[in-house]
Amino acid sequence: MRELFSYTLPRPFYNYNIPISFQSTIIREYSKKNNFNFSLPVTEIVQKDSYFMLSNIFLSKKNITDFAVVSGLVFPLYDLDILNKIFKNYKSIKKLNFHLILESKIFNFDELILWCSDINLKKKLIKKF
Repeated sequence: MRELFSYTLPRPFYNYNIPISFQSTIIREYSKKNNFNFSLPVTEIVQKDSYFMLSNIFLSKKNITDFAVVSGLVFPLYDLDILNKIFKNYKSIKKLNFHLILESKIFNFDELILWCSDINLKKKLIKKF
């Protein structure tokens, strides 16, 4: 079985505030359903706009091919430069699959960037998105 690396965010994101225990349960059930080995997620620091722990995952791990989050909205969608900086040094970025569980999507990095750009555009078009 392949290992599913994962990440949780302990602070609100896009007006959602999902407790870490629920995020972990959702990721664990997704792992089981999709035949992945589950390991506890890395949890971000509570400080606003911090993605320190997320960036450390990809500095310390060499062979991540599957990476899950409860929602793609946990990523810094508002600033794609930050998202690019987090992943730019990861050597195996072309082999990485991003599992956005609540959205029922699996993206490669380029598709994730396009999805984030689309969310940003919709946010500009719809004031209360």
